[in-house]
Amino acid sequence: MTNLHFDSWELAPYFETNSLEEEVSFGDAKERKSLPDWQSRIAVNKCPLLVKATVTFLKSKHANLRSGPAVTRYATRAGIQVLQQIPEIGEIAKRYREAYLRGNELELMGYSGHNYDFGKRLSQNRVYLQCWAYKWVAGAISDIADELGLPTSMVGLIALIAGFAQSTEWIPEKHRRRFIKEIECFWKPYLKKRLDDTNSGITT
Repeated sequence: MTNLHFDSWELAPYFETNSLEEEVSFGDAKERKSLPDWQSRIAVNKCPLLVKATVTFLKSKHANLRSGPAVTRYATRAGIQVLQQIPEIGEIAKRYREAYLRGNELELMGYSGHNYDFGKRLSQNRVYLQCWAYKWVAGAISDIADELGLPTSMVGLIALIAGFAQSTEWIPEKHRRRFIKEIECFWKPYLKKRLDDTNSGITT
């Protein structure tokens, strides 16, 4: 895996994934839309207002972005690829499985019931958002949520923000930098501390 340095992400897209614009241009031809359950809805009760406003802003930016659900489907598809490249997520999942094999229920409890605080970095206000995602993306979000002990809605929101951070053209730079900063905060202070705590035997 390529070494990851967030200060290089200013040249977005930083990760070895497609930009948001590329994901939208690719469309959904490869998605199995013939299936009745080809997409899933993730209800986000406390979405930062800037995130929802960005969903609205992106509508009509491309022929494939004719609705809010289309925006969130493509953005989470871009964002989940970012989350899957964060090494700490995989390492925490590995340690969760090791704890399971040891059979210590108290240790397993330390991997559940966590939360992530967005604070007021993105917005002062919180609103409701229906975040639609392709079925396989929603499944990947659910897997990460289970492994990190976080609510699925929270990981879905983080994936959406990560997708916005991958924008190279459409999202105004001042907002894109705030989305990048949020993913920085989730990765370095939050996930790194979670991993450091497990190194120290502290899992709660």
